[in-house]
Amino acid sequence: MRYVIDFYEDAEGRIRWRLSAANGHILADGGQGYSRITDARNGMTSATGFEVFGEDQATARRALAVDNATAFEFATVKDLRKERVDG
Repeated sequence: MRYVIDFYEDAEGRIRWRLSAANGHILADGGQGYSRITDARNGMTSATGFEVFGEDQATARRALAVDNATAFEFATVKDLRKERVDG
């Protein structure tokens, strides 16, 4: 299954995240807003096990134990914030 992780701003300008299935159904969300993208990513990793990686920060993965080996599930990361200021 392919997943999508969206980071977006709420009405108060706080950063939120949501994890959706490929069909668009929301599977999880952060339940709170964050002031920094780093904190939002850390909260998402804590809740879902997905970790954003790569130079472009457009992919996330989580490790799964499968038959005494490690396999990965991947997610597309979308930054939907109006202004992309990291920090």
